[in-house]
Amino acid sequence: MTLSAGFLARNASAVEPLPAGWTPPSIVKKLDPPHPAAMRLQGTEGTATVIFIINQAGLAEDVTVYTATHRSFGTSLQNTVGHWRFDPARFHGEPVPARIRLTANFRIEGAVISMTSADHVASHIKMATGYGDNTGYSVAQPRELDAIPRPVHTIIPGIPPETPPFSKRVEVHVNFILAPDGTVRAPAVTDVSESEAGPYLAAAAVHAVRQWKYTAPTVRGSEVYAHLTQVVAFEPPQ
Repeated sequence: MTLSAGFLARNASAVEPLPAGWTPPSIVKKLDPPHPAAMRLQGTEGTATVIFIINQAGLAEDVTVYTATHRSFGTSLQNTVGHWRFDPARFHGEPVPARIRLTANFRIEGAVISMTSADHVASHIKMATGYGDNTGYSVAQPRELDAIPRPVHTIIPGIPPETPPFSKRVEVHVNFILAPDGTVRAPAVTDVSESEAGPYLAAAAVHAVRQWKYTAPTVRGSEVYAHLTQVVAFEPPQ
């Protein structure tokens, strides 16, 4: 098993078509995020997007603001999603983690929610000093960083014993949000090079990369949240 040091500048999106046996999650209970009082008084509308993991129990984890036209919209959506409940994603009937990208459009007459398809698998945003609520926010992309963060602590994933046999190298792309402290949030698989063994190896890769730690991502010297992809390659057992 080998690791690629490179990152891919790509957005998270569901793998299409969905793997055989995969059922995406669905919303069971939701609350509309409140329109921040100051924004409502000013007649200000806007949007916010969060990324998070729906765990096997149907609860939201690692809820991270991805973009927001105003920081208070992002905070409102982030705080509200933690109270939602979901029917978790399933792989051959068994509940598994999945990552969701969810957008709220804050309108004076009420919020409109839209949720993407889930990536399959297996906090609070720190704003720069001096930024006001009228400043938009977005997670940094690799091309914006001062330097590509490097792993300083890694866990090497093993091959799960139930994995179907595979005869060629399998690459798993684990996409995640890297926090300013170098920890991994909301990891999910956005690509895998082999279908039958892929879901099993993908789950092992996600579990390992979630425990990795990296050097801090920075933009013009300030620590930020960044959107990155780590490639994990599995070699066939000898």
